[in-house]
Amino acid sequence: MLSLFATLPLIACTQAPPTLSVVDPGAGKPGETVKLVGADFQEGATATMGGQDLAVTRLGATLLEGTVPSLGPGEHTVIVANPDGQNVSLPGAFTIAAPPKELSICAEGYTAYTQLAAGRKIIKIDIHGPDSEEPEQLEIKFRDVEGVQYQAEVQGDAVCSAILLVLKDGRRLVYEDSKELNFKKKAQELAQIVGVGIDVLKDEALPVEE
Repeated sequence: MLSLFATLPLIACTQAPPTLSVVDPGAGKPGETVKLVGADFQEGATATMGGQDLAVTRLGATLLEGTVPSLGPGEHTVIVANPDGQNVSLPGAFTIAAPPKELSICAEGYTAYTQLAAGRKIIKIDIHGPDSEEPEQLEIKFRDVEGVQYQAEVQGDAVCSAILLVLKDGRRLVYEDSKELNFKKKAQELAQIVGVGIDVLKDEALPVEE
């Protein structure tokens, strides 16, 4: 007599494939910590970012934590693979921004300083754009400012000077004036009011007239 179990089909027991819903944060720099949020991450799961190994620690079936590898600017795909061979891919899940463009003061296209004032919580700057006849007033909140920089270059028989506001989102805003020789003092006063340090990038004196 055949056994009852011999007549039943064999059913393979397989685990569900991993899913990846989000990389948090979705942007940053190499060396920073990221979290991979999803489901069905097995013990021993591995990950890659932009084709490079993303060393991860499994904090549970829904969470992996790792360090961003050395990658160039751009959007990078993140892949999580379980030991059983099943994997999931999330294209463009993490973005590395391009490094800030080097700024050259007294160059065409930058705004010209007319008046710089700081209130209790806001920096007010009057600027002349390359195509504007009337000055435009820009307001920046103190909490958005990370640093104040001052730069001066000798150009011929004059000094071209500029104040660079460094914002917490990575932007640097340039305000220049080739006539004002007190720009460094203004930058120092602004830094003191905002409560951040001043970085002197370059400070050349006018040539001595004979």
